[in-house]
Amino acid sequence: MAMAAVLAGCGGAGARHSSIHTSVSAPIPGAGSVVGVAVPSLPTNFNPLTPAGDNAVTREVMAGVWPSAFLVNSDFAPTVNYALLSSAELVSVDPQTVVYRIDPKASWSDGVPVSAEDFVYDWHAQDGDPTFTDVGGKPFSAVSSLGYSDIASVSGSNGGKTVTVVFKEPFSDWESLFDPIVPAHIAQKVGWNTGFATFDPAVEVSAGPYAIQSVSGSHVILEANAGYWGSPPDVDRIDLRVIANPSDYPAALASGQVAVAEAPAEVDLVQELSYLSDVDSELVPSLEFEEIDFNERNLFLAQLPVRQAIADATDRNALIAAGPGQLAQFQQFQLPSPDDNHFFVPGSTGTAQATYYKANGSGYDSPHPNQAARLLAGAGFVLGSDRFWHQGSASGPALSFRYTTVESDPFKLAVAQTFQAQMKAAGIQITLVDDTPGQLASDMQSGNYDIAEATRSASPYPSEFLGTYGTQIATPPALVPWPLSQAPAVNQIGYSDPAVNELFVKAIASPDPYDSAGVYNQIDGELWDEMVSLPLYEDSELVAHSTQLSGLDPPNGPNVSGSTLLWDAGQWSLREENASTTTSTARPRVRSASTTARPRVRSASTTARPRASRSAPTTHPRVHQGASTSRPRVLEGA
Repeated sequence: MAMAAVLAGCGGAGARHSSIHTSVSAPIPGAGSVVGVAVPSLPTNFNPLTPAGDNAVTREVMAGVWPSAFLVNSDFAPTVNYALLSSAELVSVDPQTVVYRIDPKASWSDGVPVSAEDFVYDWHAQDGDPTFTDVGGKPFSAVSSLGYSDIASVSGSNGGKTVTVVFKEPFSDWESLFDPIVPAHIAQKVGWNTGFATFDPAVEVSAGPYAIQSVSGSHVILEANAGYWGSPPDVDRIDLRVIANPSDYPAALASGQVAVAEAPAEVDLVQELSYLSDVDSELVPSLEFEEIDFNERNLFLAQLPVRQAIADATDRNALIAAGPGQLAQFQQFQLPSPDDNHFFVPGSTGTAQATYYKANGSGYDSPHPNQAARLLAGAGFVLGSDRFWHQGSASGPALSFRYTTVESDPFKLAVAQTFQAQMKAAGIQITLVDDTPGQLASDMQSGNYDIAEATRSASPYPSEFLGTYGTQIATPPALVPWPLSQAPAVNQIGYSDPAVNELFVKAIASPDPYDSAGVYNQIDGELWDEMVSLPLYEDSELVAHSTQLSGLDPPNGPNVSGSTLLWDAGQWSLREENASTTTSTARPRVRSASTTARPRVRSASTTARPRASRSAPTTHPRVHQGASTSRPRVLEGA
């Protein structure tokens, strides 16, 4: 018998020493089993491949609705989505050719088969070719043309169930393409750019385990897709409920309004959740990392010795202790080490990220204040009587910068204050600037900052860092003229090196993952030598879920390593229990899932990559480089 659970329950958040919890709420007539999931907002557009829909919430909602050719598994490696495809095979490297075989039963919820037509349309919408246009002759607006612009042809056979993609230029991260797949027969009518801006059940059709049932108020209701050809999900409905403030998560979990919530790890939130006896909480190593970015448009920061001096004066271990070190009070929490790579994070042993990770920046693991002073003196700065460095003479302009961060985040605030104190000791003036997350993104995009703490997202597809480190300076994405493939990409830090651009071209075109990762590590060495930015540490993520919900907690911790928390929601299930209300003595339930890595939102490049021809740069002695080892390539035969 289906049970209604973890939605609209009763009870409170619980006190510090005891908690009142309800295992199962009253049944909801006709609803079956329901799982509530906390989200920060409603989708802005249901097509995540458009700039308007390129956000975490849209991807969360559509993860179980629109299918992708590949999924990211718990080792942070691409794997074929066997619910959609029987195989995806690289059959040739010259020219690079990939053959996808679609499940014969795969169809959209309106009965139209999933076919090669969807692949062809999605290619044209994202390849940057101005000869292909959206409804009304308007240019397609896509988040990225990376990879799609390298495709020469997409063709169908076997009644449209076999798709052959031939590339005109090799693209190493071909598994990143067709993620997700937009229904061509719908988009051709309503439009790619704006046709999915609002919810219409006849428009947002599904080819996944769930379909969107309704969008109203602060809820998006996903319902099991009756036309799904695969194994039906055990959970009948998922209620994505808007809870804007993570501090409200404990009450929502305790009352049964939601059964799943995730948020950046903060001490108070972790502590509150630890006292809920019907909730398991895990501190999961994230694939997000913090870094200090230097805006090279600043006249002082345009000088390499200044950037190097700041890095030499920075004690990254002290910043880590001040920020994430606040979580050290929780059992089994592992304090992260300094992050010594711009592309890969250490993560956990055995993951694809850890396989490729090389500590190329280990020369900055400890501070070198004397070296910082020598660099500044050699660049013409003079230490004044005020103990700060000045340009040219003791009465010249002081070496002073704004440091922009989100002070409402207790970790970021602690890091900012500690960094400010470290720079003062080194003779560098720092003024803290407080931004909201949205304002920080806007300020960095427009160049309105000097130094900023930025959160970057690692990816199983490192080519997506092209727009971060390997491109020319340009206007914000919304102002880049069409076509994207002919426009320079945006680089928020103002860094540009033609030799690094050429290395990106080499890495992206390499058909061998071992060679490609080695080139990315070579690029990383250059970024350290030029001190483009200073990576700090790998973030942790807090995932909390009802103990009634299974499928989210395998032996090594919550299986939340896909692009979104709902990537495998079709495998969730609820344990049937009798409704009861009990009072229990509180006990900590916070676990540290030290072997599970979770990627966050991928930041895709907004343009096609450059194809300039330049010689490779020389290696600098400061950098500790090593050959990258290979992770197995995902090649699935029939």
